[in-house]
Amino acid sequence: MNDLKILKSGYLSVLNDLDVMKNWGKVQLEALYATQIGQYEVEILELNIEIRTLKKKIQWAHQDINLGKYPDFTEIEIRGRELMQQAVGEISTAKNKVVTGRAVLSNLASPEDSMELRKIYRNIARNLHPDINPDLTGEQQDLWHVFYTAYKNGDLNQL
Repeated sequence: MNDLKILKSGYLSVLNDLDVMKNWGKVQLEALYATQIGQYEVEILELNIEIRTLKKKIQWAHQDINLGKYPDFTEIEIRGRELMQQAVGEISTAKNKVVTGRAVLSNLASPEDSMELRKIYRNIARNLHPDINPDLTGEQQDLWHVFYTAYKNGDLNQL
């Protein structure tokens, strides 16, 4: 029985560590990346789109010259603007990642709240986790699901 208690405690510790890595560290790292690196990626994307558009304009002008006619720069500019409009979706997607990253970082729990949340999780999980307690009643299983959802969402009040 003592070995079983030790195994249960170790299992809970491993589950907690896994959960912290998947749901706390990963989210924070992705948000940090999106805010710190993402803004530069947006700038690079905008510049690359501008370069592609300028190259396309030069290509259109060369085509006209090769056909023996004077390039219609007004038409070329209009076509260039159309290309830029098509790329607006790419740019807005990249910008949304940065905005989302900032929002995630602003809503992350403080280290103290995160520690408190994990302590509560470990204490309740000892009694309600289905892998450790296979003989749970239906009501206890429902309670576990409510509890686990609150934990996943970081809802300290619900816990």
